[in-house]
Amino acid sequence: MTEKGERTKSIAIFSFLIFLAWMCRFPMFHVSVIPYIGAFCGLLRPLIYMGICAAWGVSVSQKIINRPLRRYLELMAACCILWLFFRTVKYELTYTGSIQSLILPYCYYLPFILMPTFAFLASLHSRKGEYYKIPEIVSIPIVMVSSALILFVFTGPLHRPFWTSIGEPYSHGPRYFVVMGWIALLMLMTMVTVFVRAKVPKKPQASLLPLLVLLVIGIYVILVFFFPKTWEFVSNDYTSFFCMAFVGLMQACIASGMIPSNRGYAKIFASYGQGSVHYG
Repeated sequence: MTEKGERTKSIAIFSFLIFLAWMCRFPMFHVSVIPYIGAFCGLLRPLIYMGICAAWGVSVSQKIINRPLRRYLELMAACCILWLFFRTVKYELTYTGSIQSLILPYCYYLPFILMPTFAFLASLHSRKGEYYKIPEIVSIPIVMVSSALILFVFTGPLHRPFWTSIGEPYSHGPRYFVVMGWIALLMLMTMVTVFVRAKVPKKPQASLLPLLVLLVIGIYVILVFFFPKTWEFVSNDYTSFFCMAFVGLMQACIASGMIPSNRGYAKIFASYGQGSVHYG
C-alpha cells in the first residue's frame, strides 16, 4: 500500500473510532432495556480514546528521530491515557463519597498539568532540525512551574487554597484559578507556536492540516463559552476532547512535516531493500 493509501486508511479508522466513541455518550444507550448496555458504553468510550492515544504513542516512538522530542510526545500520550483512566475510574467505577472518589480529583491534575507542558515543549520543535534541542533557559522554567503546581495540588488538603471544601460538590479556592490559568496558558502557547510556524519557509502557503485542527479547537472553545447548549450536544467531555485535539494537533504537525520524522527516509531505505529504521 502506498504512503497516501496508508494515510487515508489511518484517517478513516481514526474517524470511525471517534464517531463510535461519540455515539456512546448518547442517552439512548444509557436508558436501553438491554441489561448493562449503558455501563458498557460508558466504559467503551474512554477505552477507545485510550486506545487511540496508546497507538499514537507507539507510532511516534517509531517515527520521531529527535530523542527529546520523541520523549515529549510519548509522555504526552501517556498523560492523555492516565487522565482518561483517572476520569473513567471516578465516574464509572466508584461511587460518590468513597475514599477513591475523593482522591481521584487530585490525581487528575498530574496528567492535566503535564499534558499541555509536554505539548508546548514538543511544539517548540516545529520547523526545527532533527537535532534541535530546546534551550534550558526555556525548558527548565516551564518544567519547574508545572512541577511546583503539581506539588501544590497534591498538598491541597494541608492548606486548602485549591479547594475550599473537599468532596462533592467541590468549591474552588483562589489558587485553583492559578493552576487553570497556567494550563490554559500552556495550551494557548502551544496553539500560537503551531499557528505561527505553520507557514512553509520561503513559500507563500502554509501547512493546512495543523491550521484545520486549530480551527476545530477554536470552534470548540467558542461553543463552550458562548453556546453551552450546543456544546453539551457536541461534546461536554472536555477531557476526551482536549486529549484527542492535542494528539491530533501534534500528529498534524508530523504529517505536514512541521515536526521532523523519519517519514522522508522510508523511501530511501526501501529503494535499497532495507526495512524500517527505529531510533533508540
